[in-house]
Amino acid sequence: RTTKLALCASKLALEDANFTINEENAAETGVALGSTNGSVYSVSEFDKKSLRDGPHTVNPALFPNLVMCSAPSQVAIRFGIKGMSSSVSSGFHSGLTAIQYASHMLQQGHVRRILVGSVEEFCEHTFKAFHRLRLLSGSKDGQQEMSAPLDEARNGFILGEGATVFMLETLDDARARNTAIYAEITAAREESAFNGGISLKSYLRRIDDLAASGLAAADAGMKDLDFVGIGANSSVTRDYLEARIANAIAGRQRRAPSVSAVKSLVGESFSAGFGFQMMGALFC
Repeated sequence: RTTKLALCASKLALEDANFTINEENAAETGVALGSTNGSVYSVSEFDKKSLRDGPHTVNPALFPNLVMCSAPSQVAIRFGIKGMSSSVSSGFHSGLTAIQYASHMLQQGHVRRILVGSVEEFCEHTFKAFHRLRLLSGSKDGQQEMSAPLDEARNGFILGEGATVFMLETLDDARARNTAIYAEITAAREESAFNGGISLKSYLRRIDDLAASGLAAADAGMKDLDFVGIGANSSVTRDYLEARIANAIAGRQRRAPSVSAVKSLVGESFSAGFGFQMMGALFC
């Protein structure tokens, strides 16, 4: 399912960019997709068959569905891309990492254009895992099933899925093709608040440090932010931390930016959530 979602989003991205891949430009075109979980369903079903009936009963032709690079590889095959093909899995911010990586590859001249984005599937195995961890809304005894991001009554998240793919290329190439230009990447920086083995108190202090740094806005040299995208998946702890970050960033601006909580609309979609945030920033 992850691969199907990525193929659909890639087709829409190419159509929107009014770009056709052919023998002349295939080697200069690449693809990079971020995913937290990959094809969890395929992996689980493959392993289940092997454990129940023995490894010799498993169809080896199913193996390509299991690897994390399945989605970008199938995108490359389907659309004839012969440049770089990469998969990125760095947790919830795999989508951000993929765009950061693709930007560097473009700047270094490895390719002239890249299909870049993030994808995540919803399946019963993911649902069962988070339900057993008691992180889903209504998964704790006596709790109502209710997703209420940033609300005091929040008690867990609901799951979602999807894929977003963007065409990333140089400004000169985009202008030469007279295609629609939605945004320019001036900075792409990934920060993590997790430094193994830290306490909650130091973790919160690290969150404040990240917020005070201005994140990517500081790198881009922007004095005013128009938009801040947060996840707000209705998690008790995560919503609290994201609200602190948003408030700290807004406090450094001369005027308050708009804030959007995309996962309050689409559910917890892991890496795909960053792509939805990007779409919200581009078209808000």
